[in-house]
Amino acid sequence: MSPLVDADISADTDLLGKTVSDLQEDIVISNGVISGTLHYVTGYTGFDASHPELQEGHFLALHAEAEDATSISVRPLGSAADPVPLDADGLYILHIVNATGIEYYTVIDGVTYLNVYKFDGLVMEPKEDD
Repeated sequence: MSPLVDADISADTDLLGKTVSDLQEDIVISNGVISGTLHYVTGYTGFDASHPELQEGHFLALHAEAEDATSISVRPLGSAADPVPLDADGLYILHIVNATGIEYYTVIDGVTYLNVYKFDGLVMEPKEDD
């Protein structure tokens, strides 16, 4: 069982002080691959107010849902950190530093299903000169 993972989030949705259109455009998920364009973002204090080094760079916003799921959790591909449970809205914002993909863990009827999505064809726009 896999969650429905998409980037179908309204362009003006507030994502901790930035909008989807501030972060990305033309994100497509097909056959386990995520592609599209990520804008270089600065001043993203809503993402992590206490760590300035995490307030700029490339961010990917995704949405996931699964019928009959008890929970959906997510983490960067290959990370040793515990997966992060998604809130009811199913939204997740990933600060892409070294990540090559993302893992979704979906629990349905006590069984955990793993789905992996690779970043292939993600265009990372460069930081604009001030």
